[in-house]
Amino acid sequence: MKKYAYLAGLLILPLSAFAQLPPAYLSVPNFQQCLAQEQESTFTHWCLPATQPQACPDASWQALQADDLPACS
Repeated sequence: MKKYAYLAGLLILPLSAFAQLPPAYLSVPNFQQCLAQEQESTFTHWCLPATQPQACPDASWQALQADDLPACS
C-alpha cells in the first residue's frame, strides 16, 4: 500500500513544479479601470498606461505602479 502512495506522490510532484501564483494586479481593486489591454501576436495582455485613466481610483493606480506590469506602447 505504501508503494502505491509513494508512486502517486511522484506523479503529482512534477505537476506542482509548474504551479504559479496569480498575478498581483488581480488583487488590486478596480484594476480593469486602470489598465489597458494590448494585442501581441496571438494573445492579449494587460499593460500600464503612461497616465492614470480618469476612472481609475488613486489607491489602485498607486498599487499598480508598484507592480511589475509592462508599460503600454
